Amino acid sequence: MDAEREALDRTGAHGGAVEFWNDWRHSGGSVAVAVLAGALGTVVMLAAVRTADAVEDWVGLFVVGTLLILAGAMLTVGVTLLLVLGWDADRVLVRCTYEGLVVGDDTHPWNTVRTVALGYKVVEAGPESSTERRPPSHGYHLVIGTDSGAVQVMSRVWRSRGEELAAVVRRHAPGARVEWRNRSAFRSRQPPRPAPPSRGRVRMEAVALVAGSFLFGGALCGALLHWAPTVITFG
Repeated sequence: MDAEREALDRTGAHGGAVEFWNDWRHSGGSVAVAVLAGALGTVVMLAAVRTADAVEDWVGLFVVGTLLILAGAMLTVGVTLLLVLGWDADRVLVRCTYEGLVVGDDTHPWNTVRTVALGYKVVEAGPESSTERRPPSHGYHLVIGTDSGAVQVMSRVWRSRGEELAAVVRRHAPGARVEWRNRSAFRSRQPPRPAPPSRGRVRMEAVALVAGSFLFGGALCGALLHWAPTVITFG
């Protein structure tokens, strides 16, 4: 029993529980896109301001307006996406205790858990009847089948911690069936953090990333003004 407790402590266990939470590391691509969008939005905003001084006709006004709209959209993406990710990075999705699986405010005792399915699927955007073709979204999902129904939890965390969750389920509910759908999409390259980050920490990180993207954009503007001032002037 001591060895089992020690193993649980190494995989995010606290008081006999194993927690699976959202993590910054599983959103690295989104974070990079947000930072880049914020930096480039700063550059486009500077270009709009510099171009406004040379507006003399409707064409110039249209160009400035377009640049302002584009800069506003990029800055909105850069700020909003980082804040949304940061405000959600410490949320515990599933908690495995000796009593059962805890999802949100609901606890599913182990003797009621029948199946646990881990899968990766492509979700088509928009209704099937729509003629508009939208790019599909890819989602890692966990489906817990119990006596009272099924519960689905979507998160990219299952990509790297799916094997760990399956091992915990087999240990506590040996009678439950663990299913893998498109298992090749899963991998276990990143070891889990010993504990989820505090709410204050992840929110400070989000704000710091927003500030960093603005600083990066400011540095980029300064470099362009020094080395290639005509690049960000359309007048």
